[in-house]
Amino acid sequence: MRLEGATLQSIADHFEVSLEWIRQIVPPIEGKTWSLEGMRNRCVYPGIAQWLYENRCTYAKLAELIGAPQASVSRWMNGVHKPNKPTIDKILKVTGMTYEQAFGEEESSQPEEAAGLG
Repeated sequence: MRLEGATLQSIADHFEVSLEWIRQIVPPIEGKTWSLEGMRNRCVYPGIAQWLYENRCTYAKLAELIGAPQASVSRWMNGVHKPNKPTIDKILKVTGMTYEQAFGEEESSQPEEAAGLG
């Protein structure tokens, strides 16, 4: 399941076990060193950084899950651009978080869809 792109949370849900248990038994992706501090240093959105870390999910995998180019995801997570409303909705669906949890700000401050950033 992990090689097919499933998040650790979805694996836990599938087998009806805790996320913590899955974290203990699922090896990290080869060649990746995971640290929450490192993820937070690379991602301007604390909630998404936490989710990426907990699910051992790379920007490339997140891009695949939401159907966006990896370069765009990297720019959003590094604060160069902000994702547009349809992309935000996809991120929230994949992560299972609210806007406030994921982006750490009020939903009313979301970028306008017409801004074309995304």
